[in-house]
Amino acid sequence: MSKLLELISRQRDFLHKKGYNNNDLDFQELPDNVFLDLLDQVSEGILKEWPENKPFEFSIKNAGNYKELGGIAYLQFHFQYVPDSCSLKLTKLNVQFYKKSIDVDISTPEDLPHSSEIPQLLTKPVALRRKYNIQTRTKYGLFTRAPHL
Repeated sequence: MSKLLELISRQRDFLHKKGYNNNDLDFQELPDNVFLDLLDQVSEGILKEWPENKPFEFSIKNAGNYKELGGIAYLQFHFQYVPDSCSLKLTKLNVQFYKKSIDVDISTPEDLPHSSEIPQLLTKPVALRRKYNIQTRTKYGLFTRAPHL
């Protein structure tokens, strides 16, 4: 197996271990294509940046059906690939549910919450979610509260 496929496999296994797969997300309507999505995005980025060999960022989308929320939350995973060191890093998770949007900045793998924690993140009072940027859509546009508010 090439180094790239091994890297993508490890990232997929990590996401599955954290509960971001169709069984844990209770979303059987979509195929579990995390591996293929990662492979497509990394391959496309490598081809675009080939001459300069620059790092690039991309994102993949998924969804989860949460009974606690009474609906579907949309998840967007942001990654950065660095060709020089052949490293793939998860940098941010964006969760959207109706008018709420939460960005979870990820600097270490432990920062990624388990998929079962998503409903608690969306329903907790702001004081308990200090490290996350909370966005609420209003009729005037998108309102962002800083983590310290």
